[in-house]
Amino acid sequence: MIRTFECLHYLDNHSICILEICHVVTTHENEPGVFVWLLIDKKNSQVKPLRSKAIDLAHHQGERYFDLGYLKYDHTRGTFIEEFDASRHGLEVCSCDQVPQYILSLVQHWLLSTDLSDHSGRR
Repeated sequence: MIRTFECLHYLDNHSICILEICHVVTTHENEPGVFVWLLIDKKNSQVKPLRSKAIDLAHHQGERYFDLGYLKYDHTRGTFIEEFDASRHGLEVCSCDQVPQYILSLVQHWLLSTDLSDHSGRR
């Protein structure tokens, strides 16, 4: 299967991972891709988009407020706090080269079944 996205950020632990991807939606070179953050539940292979509410990228840390929770990360680790039940997930910041193949396949299948036109995911 040909991938239609590039991984930009990968945060991981034993139960979830969070990816920022750039989905290439056209073959035109000058057309920017759609940037999407995804929350992946490894237990049930569920992929959920994280819709951005606010961003703060100060002091070598990233803070992102999403509809499903809050993510704070630096160059080595991060924390995701779920919006609905305040579950806290410690995450390791990993290289995109380390994303397992089954996660890449989940993302590709999610992209094929999702209309990204409702995402305000342009950077």
